[in-house]
Amino acid sequence: MLIAIRRVSSAEFVRHLSARFSRLALVSVAILTSAGLILSFTYVGSVDAVYGTSYGAMVATKAILFGLLLFLGALNFQLVRRGEASSILLRLTRFGEAEIGIGVTVILAAASLTSLPPAVDLTQDRVSSPEIYARMTPRSPRLSSPARKDLPEEVAWSKFSSCPLPHA
Repeated sequence: MLIAIRRVSSAEFVRHLSARFSRLALVSVAILTSAGLILSFTYVGSVDAVYGTSYGAMVATKAILFGLLLFLGALNFQLVRRGEASSILLRLTRFGEAEIGIGVTVILAAASLTSLPPAVDLTQDRVSSPEIYARMTPRSPRLSSPARKDLPEEVAWSKFSSCPLPHA
């Protein structure tokens, strides 16, 4: 649509073209939304998995970006239905470019989901909300390194201290 409205100079034709495109977009969005909801319930499984797993966090991010696309689509819809004919071309072009950028980001987020196991498969290693709150609570920065006795036990410093340094 963006290519088509750039080649047309008549604002009334752009309004007619956009109205026809809106009907197609509404059907497409309804199908995408229903498919996304069904797949989200199938692969995420629960509210705890949304914030407790990487997969759930990516699905939530994708849903937020999709909501932003819906908002821009609603602005386009209002513009086509009630906007002034003189300003419709410039605004539709700007909204279209923004939608393309966010749409590419949504596609990249969807592609990154393929590298993660679905949240329904990870029932043991989920992060709880108190753990998230403890990690995300703002703290003033430390200006010195922690003492060796304060470091976690799984860091085996004795192994590293006996390794010889490579020569240059």
